[in-house]
Amino acid sequence: MKRMTLAVSALVVAACAPDPRGRSASGNQAMLAREGDEVVGATVGQRPRLVKGLYLARSADSTAWLLQLDPIDGAGSLYTPIRAIALCKLETDSSGDVTFQSGVFDGQRFRFTGTVVQSGFAGTLDRLDARTDQVGRSIRLSFVLLRRASRGADRTEGIAGLYSNVRASGEDLFGEELVVIDTVGGLVALRVHYEGSPDQPRIVPLSRAGDTLHVWWGFDHIGSDGAVIHGDTLAFKSSGKMPRLGTLSRILAPSPHSTCP
Repeated sequence: MKRMTLAVSALVVAACAPDPRGRSASGNQAMLAREGDEVVGATVGQRPRLVKGLYLARSADSTAWLLQLDPIDGAGSLYTPIRAIALCKLETDSSGDVTFQSGVFDGQRFRFTGTVVQSGFAGTLDRLDARTDQVGRSIRLSFVLLRRASRGADRTEGIAGLYSNVRASGEDLFGEELVVIDTVGGLVALRVHYEGSPDQPRIVPLSRAGDTLHVWWGFDHIGSDGAVIHGDTLAFKSSGKMPRLGTLSRILAPSPHSTCP
């Protein structure tokens, strides 16, 4: 199980890596690109489709981008530390083009234009000034559909969710947050480091063996950090206890401060 989960983490990192030619990766990427028996981008009469679910991408600066999309409702949300940002006006056409935009946050908003591909969708995410619509930054992203593991009869989230040991010191925040996602191939995790304020989310390797998790935090930690699972709390050897503060559904619920027009 441990070896399989590490392989899935490595696959997610590789699959989400931006292609310098502006195309999404292929090959093993398709393993993560299934919703039920349908593959994202599979053609029905040569018409690519986008399906409801969670999508993950990694930009060139290693920032992780986690989206929840619902093509039927034409809406979704973008995970960010502190609050999720509402996504709206999600549209796809018969040629496979995809567009959506975000609600306003901190005087800005996002706009995405791209195309459905076999593993998910790929394109350009623009960060715009909400008042002038001037583009401040453009990012090429290739999103992979994360096929969630089946939940039990009680519909509980299992181990998935947001875990945190972040503490406040005056107006500053310090500590770690870990977003755990259960996929059919294993666990996927995003780390957010707080040093006064939150850093960008990063994909980190995560494995499970019985009631123990092993996390490779990144450049500022040597080796892995083990955690024993105690109910809704992860008890790490070096990082302390991290209680689960919310399910994936809760942390992806859009903030009312980023409501779409």
